[in-house]
Amino acid sequence: MSHSTIMRLNLTFAQQEELSGCARNLALQCATKDPPNCALNALTLCENDALAFETAYQIVIDAASHIMTSSQLFTIARYMEHRGYPTRAYKLAVLAMKNVHLAYNQVTFHTHTPF
Repeated sequence: MSHSTIMRLNLTFAQQEELSGCARNLALQCATKDPPNCALNALTLCENDALAFETAYQIVIDAASHIMTSSQLFTIARYMEHRGYPTRAYKLAVLAMKNVHLAYNQVTFHTHTPF
């Protein structure tokens, strides 16, 4: 929530924390129900709460093998790397690589023949 909104609503610190907690809980519920579309947002909203962040990360790990695509996992891995979690980023990248499947006709080789 923006500072101007907090000021306009005249929210106390306790009220701000309560709203933040509600937003984190909602984000985690959404991530549990629909990890591919909600996990990255849940991670972002839960960054400032270690337990909620760990919960969101675990949702991604649990969904990695059967719901998430390699592209989604690479995106979350890149996010983790940028946020300073290289070990978690590496683990997600490895899980993403396990989900990459190329058919023989999807691979193209470019050769340059000098003439």
